Amino acid sequence: MKFLLIIGTLLGSPAMASGLHAGIPVAGVPGLGVASFQSPEVGWMAPIEGGFVRVFVGQTEDEAHDWAARMGQALSLGAPPAVDGFGDEAWGDTTGLLIVREGNVAFQIRHDGHAADLARLLLSSIEDAPLAWPSSPHADWVHVQFIGGQARVGWDHFGRALRLPR
Repeated sequence: MKFLLIIGTLLGSPAMASGLHAGIPVAGVPGLGVASFQSPEVGWMAPIEGGFVRVFVGQTEDEAHDWAARMGQALSLGAPPAVDGFGDEAWGDTTGLLIVREGNVAFQIRHDGHAADLARLLLSSIEDAPLAWPSSPHADWVHVQFIGGQARVGWDHFGRALRLPR
């Protein structure tokens, strides 16, 4: 319930401007736990009270659409129904599951009853600047994945992943 109180006090109007966005901050969104970085194709995820969120930031709207479609197809229950009122596209039941795409940002929420509230919080957390995709390693990365002792993927504050050259 503490999480819902945080949501209730911080909800603003959700971001609804289609197009390209910087992403959703991997830290500092009320109620999200510590981010776990998966891969550039899967995105990052964070625990929440009563469930988890998975977030993907693509370089294009098509990448985010494809990610959202893959998340829906991966459900053992089959593709969830489309719902209105959440970003550019959304699927789910608005209580336990929501998959939302807003421009080049997509996320999946699995929750024990308040997925719609969480979706509004995440939509209102989308940031638009800086829009430029990271093109080289930088000191502001929040996570670096190492494979075979070498840095292979860097993640910035907005959850954007950059594959590093070998």
